[in-house]
Amino acid sequence: AVTYKGVNLGEIMQIAAEKCLGKGGGHDVAAGAQIPIENVDAFIKLVNELVGKQLAGEKIGG
Repeated sequence: AVTYKGVNLGEIMQIAAEKCLGKGGGHDVAAGAQIPIENVDAFIKLVNELVGKQLAGEKIGG
């Protein structure tokens, strides 16, 4: 996946994948994840939420 400036896709993929029992990561503008198939819908929803938060200027990581 590739994203807009101001969004750290690597961080988003890592957080969302870990919460969905998978692994993810990458760079600010290009990243990926591997998750169990049964968690795909939850993963997509969480990624969308995290992107929205970053675009709004909110911090999402610890």
